[in-house]
Amino acid sequence: GEMALTEQNRAKRFKLYKNGDTQFSGKEFVLNRRRIRTWDSFLQAVTTDTRCCQAVRSIRTPVGGTRIENLDQLQDKNNYVAVESGRFKRMGFVKICEMSIDVHYRDYEVHATLNNIYGTYIMLHL
Repeated sequence: GEMALTEQNRAKRFKLYKNGDTQFSGKEFVLNRRRIRTWDSFLQAVTTDTRCCQAVRSIRTPVGGTRIENLDQLQDKNNYVAVESGRFKRMGFVKICEMSIDVHYRDYEVHATLNNIYGTYIMLHL
């Protein structure tokens, strides 16, 4: 029906990272289904947008490295990793997603690591 069509055409926004590239801070990508209709054209757009040297061949989830196979599997507001060729490198991605901050908490100097993959933060006493 009309609703299903609108839902499918609604743009999805997510962040793309480059496999193993710790210097790359991620690229916001807006997937408009009227502009990008096929998986191949999506991979081409990702290659261009992330300025990958080689063609992006697969899109993976950051933590498990699960391969995304089609446009419908892409979730709004998620993070994904663009893989050109070769093995998926999990560590490189985890590093760039971690942002460290120092905060004062009572008498402790606390070091907090905010990790936006897991949506959690881990507090460690220094």
